Amino acid sequence: PPPPPPSAVLDIRVNNRLDDAEEIGGGKIQLFSADLNLVFDGKRSQTVGMRFNNITIPKGATIVNAYIQFKADKTHSEATSIRIEGEAESNPRIFRGRRRNISSRTRTIANISWSPLPWTIVGEAGPNQQTPNIASIIQESVNRTDWASGNSIVIIMTGSGVRTARSFDRDKLGAPLLHIEYQ
Repeated sequence: PPPPPPSAVLDIRVNNRLDDAEEIGGGKIQLFSADLNLVFDGKRSQTVGMRFNNITIPKGATIVNAYIQFKADKTHSEATSIRIEGEAESNPRIFRGRRRNISSRTRTIANISWSPLPWTIVGEAGPNQQTPNIASIIQESVNRTDWASGNSIVIIMTGSGVRTARSFDRDKLGAPLLHIEYQ
């Protein structure tokens, strides 16, 4: 049978310039950028982190569906493969300029692979710019023994290829949006 409808829906956008960041070669952290290169920046692959705050999901909730909605900053059509993981922490810290501040974070066991379709329209925020269901990653976070409603969740992306999304610094209303449905 199909799952019952969710009892609550949350839409949380990255809302601080220290909550989306890129880690480039040698572990250098780039906190302030007009875009997020998922994941090739023109020279090398990088690690991208996004922190979503005030996740008001009660302990013990069941995550039915979750995804991140991006807004395209550039067009790209080459083959791209992205690995999506969470930070295995009940209330992750903001990103800082310290070396390897994204890649050194402990990751969730749950992970999702994403091969996004081409992004052909600048400014588009539709199905092609939406990750697959990442409910297992969110579920692992809220199942932690020290989880509390109001905590933050960090999502980390690595891989190959490129899709360029708007960041908080460029477009506050087009920054990455975490959508969660839960019971």
